[in-house]
Amino acid sequence: MDKIDRIISAYECGETKTPGERCKRCPYGYGKLDETGDNAFWWCNTDRLEQDAINLLKIIRAVLE
Repeated sequence: MDKIDRIISAYECGETKTPGERCKRCPYGYGKLDETGDNAFWWCNTDRLEQDAINLLKIIRAVLE
């Protein structure tokens, strides 16, 4: 799976699942355990996901210019 497909799939997966349903081992590489509250939950690492998407868009923009 290339990087674009991985980013899209991770975003779609994270949007459809509640914290209790998220994977302990994200198949797309964006899993993150949040232990800050009373209960630990697996979350999608949206900061990393967004940064990867922005970096990819910058590459695409550079190619198109």
